[in-house]
Amino acid sequence: HQSEGERNFHILYYVLAAAENAELLPGTDLSPMSFGYLGGTAPPDQSKEAKGTFLESKKAKEVAQLQRKSSLMNKERATRATTRKVSKNASSKRTGKVETIPIEHAREQYKVVLDSMAALGFSEQEITNVVSILVGILYIGNVEFVQQFRDQPVDLIHYECIFQAAAHLGTDAVDLADAMRTHKQVTRGEEIFRLLTIEQAVDYRDATAKALYGKLFDWIIDRLNAYVATSSAVDVSNTSSPTAYHRRGSATKPHREIGVLDIFGFEN
Repeated sequence: HQSEGERNFHILYYVLAAAENAELLPGTDLSPMSFGYLGGTAPPDQSKEAKGTFLESKKAKEVAQLQRKSSLMNKERATRATTRKVSKNASSKRTGKVETIPIEHAREQYKVVLDSMAALGFSEQEITNVVSILVGILYIGNVEFVQQFRDQPVDLIHYECIFQAAAHLGTDAVDLADAMRTHKQVTRGEEIFRLLTIEQAVDYRDATAKALYGKLFDWIIDRLNAYVATSSAVDVSNTSSPTAYHRRGSATKPHREIGVLDIFGFEN
C-alpha cells in the first residue's frame, strides 16, 4: 500500500536518476513523473505498432491453445455474462503528485549502492539483473486498464509498457498481461478462466509488482548472508539458485547472518 503523496522505495528513484540506465527506459524522460508507482502517469505509446504486435501475439497463442484442445467450454461457461456496456470513464488511470528525491543526490546514492553490491560479492551480471527487474517493476506500474463490456477482458490503455516489463523480466508480454486480466483455476486437469474487473486487474497488477520486489529483496538478503558467513560454513561457488544460499551453515560451526525486520529499500 502506498498512501497519497507518499514516496516509493528510494532505489527506484536512484535507478531513474542514473544516466547509464537511459537505454533501459526508452520512451521516457527518466523522470519519476513518467511512472505510476512514483506518482506520475504512463506516457502514451510512441508507436501504434505496439498494440498490433500484442494482438497478433495473442491471436497466435489462442490458435496454439486450440490446437492443444484446451478446455474452451469451461472457459466459455466461466466468462459468460450479460453484455452490458461499462462507462468509458471506467479506467485505472491515476492522478496525484508525489514528492521526489533530488536527482543529484539520487545519482550519488545509486553509485554508492552499486559499489556496495560489488564490494559484497555481487557479480556484474547479478547487479545488471537486479536493475533490470527493478525497471520491469516500474513498467508494470504503468500498465493501465479500460473496459467497455463486462463479458470481455479489460483492455490495456498502453501496450509498450507491457512489452518493456516483459522484456526486463524475461517473460512473454501476452502471458504477463493475461495474468493481470484473468484468473485461472485448474480443476481436475481442466483450466477455467474468470474475467477480472478493472479494480481486480489493478489489484493483480500491484500484487505482481509487490511479489517481484519482495522476492528480489529476499534473494539479496540471502546473497548477503552467504557472503558474510564463514567460508567453512557456506560455499557460494557454483550456485545458480538464490534459495541455495539459504542456511547452509555447519551444525558444529555457527555462521554470521543478517536479519531484516521490514523492507524499506536497498539504500539502507
